[in-house]
Amino acid sequence: MRRLAGYVLPSSLAIAIQCLLTGCICQPLGTDALVPINTVLLTSPVVTLDVYSINGAFPPQEAWDETLRRFKGCLSGQLVVQGPKELTVPVDKDGRLTGSVTVDAGPRQLDHIAILVCPEAADLRRGEYRRYKDGFQLIRYDKEGVEEYAWLVSRETLWKIVLLHELGHAIGVPADVSHADETGHCTNHCVMYRRPDARSALMFLAHGWNRDFCPACKAEIERARLSAIGDAILISPFPSWERRSSEDAGRIFPCALPPCRGLGRQG
Repeated sequence: MRRLAGYVLPSSLAIAIQCLLTGCICQPLGTDALVPINTVLLTSPVVTLDVYSINGAFPPQEAWDETLRRFKGCLSGQLVVQGPKELTVPVDKDGRLTGSVTVDAGPRQLDHIAILVCPEAADLRRGEYRRYKDGFQLIRYDKEGVEEYAWLVSRETLWKIVLLHELGHAIGVPADVSHADETGHCTNHCVMYRRPDARSALMFLAHGWNRDFCPACKAEIERARLSAIGDAILISPFPSWERRSSEDAGRIFPCALPPCRGLGRQG
């Protein structure tokens, strides 16, 4: 019991501090639709992840394997993971990246995602998903940013949350305004939640960290997948993915926590 109290109390205090820094509860949007579910990704016979590691940066293997398993469970087809392919970028005396990197973009298709794991990135806090006008999809992870909160929870748990979170953006959840806020994040106890706040602190104490999609996001994924393969009819307020993809081209989902002062990066 002492060991449990020694973990829960500091963690609760840390989350309470984060609540003061980041504000109150994320509210559902409840009005206009967001980007619809990427049914191409969910139903493609083959989904490809092209994975690149810069200067050896990569998640813990346990976190990577669990994330791939959960992501694969959302798909109808086969998941092909290419890599990680090692890339080397020069660094300065402080270990900061000083060069740029060029990756093979691969096909511009909604069932193909390039993943770049960086040791640190000045313009990134933890992770980011981007879909470009030509259909190219890119997820970037900042190892230093993800592990900045390792004093609060294990590296494996942090990576499990952040890895699946960005893949969730590629899928398109949350897509229902009943549980989506204005930034495209879920308002439930979900891996797609945006940031620590009062609600997430309470849910953490009651249920621990959520490393998976909530029931609402899972239901969206399943309905969209079944609808796209003809096993069900999905009645949705959203226009087709093809039409919205041009309207929302280049949409960015930056997923950032405020800097943890004195405990990591200052931004």
